[in-house]
Amino acid sequence: MAPLDQVRSYLFVPATDARRVDKALASDAHAVIVDLEDAVPEAAKDDGRRLVAARLRQRRARGLQLVRINGLDTAHARADLQALEGLALHGMVVPKAEPQPLHSLAPSGPPVVALVETATGLRRAFETATRPRVAKLMLGVVDLALELGATPGPDGRELLHARSALVVDSVAAGLGGPIDGPCTAIGDEDALRAETVAAKALGFAAKACVHPEQVAVVHDVFEPSAEDLERARRIVAAADAAAAGGRGAVAVDGEMVDAPVVARARRLLAAGE
Repeated sequence: MAPLDQVRSYLFVPATDARRVDKALASDAHAVIVDLEDAVPEAAKDDGRRLVAARLRQRRARGLQLVRINGLDTAHARADLQALEGLALHGMVVPKAEPQPLHSLAPSGPPVVALVETATGLRRAFETATRPRVAKLMLGVVDLALELGATPGPDGRELLHARSALVVDSVAAGLGGPIDGPCTAIGDEDALRAETVAAKALGFAAKACVHPEQVAVVHDVFEPSAEDLERARRIVAAADAAAAGGRGAVAVDGEMVDAPVVARARRLLAAGE
């Protein structure tokens, strides 16, 4: 399993404050994304690159580290890519990801998390997912909603189609479940939990965070519960017994269990044990 496939939380931190970057790197987040794009003012881009170069030469004690560069069609992209050379990165996040700009990337380098946050990017997400180096898709909820003219609501239904479409394209391209965008209601644990539960139900495999305190809730939602694991064990045991006896589908807890359900149970056990 590739390193990014095991990540459930991606914590964004701006490359403008060394103390905040150090705090993020020491956090429980599975992955930290040091941001050179939206979180860094135009006049501070060079300072941000110097901070990234200073802090990311060594791997984190635990977890992964990535950098969000500026858009590939901007004047800053080349300087960003040069600043990343030789760093201990597990990947880089490319904003406004669409198929054509990704052609400008070298064929080798850190894996790419493609941030889908435009209407065109959403329509062409499958193409983006099949580009060399693209390892994961992430939904850019704020920018996409703004472009679509969608009004954010408490249930997130304004981006329901976008989320569902991105899951389909990501899985169809062989990348597995994508990464959901962050909950912007900092400090509202109920809103974060509801949003994360809904994303998981749609097929997302991870969620971005914008504050270290959001990480624990995201982990709690995505990590399988003891009850989930125990049911998965019963399903696998029943399926193995049926196969040994030359039988196909079996019933577990009063429900019919066939091959896709067994495969899901095996994946759950592999991820949770």
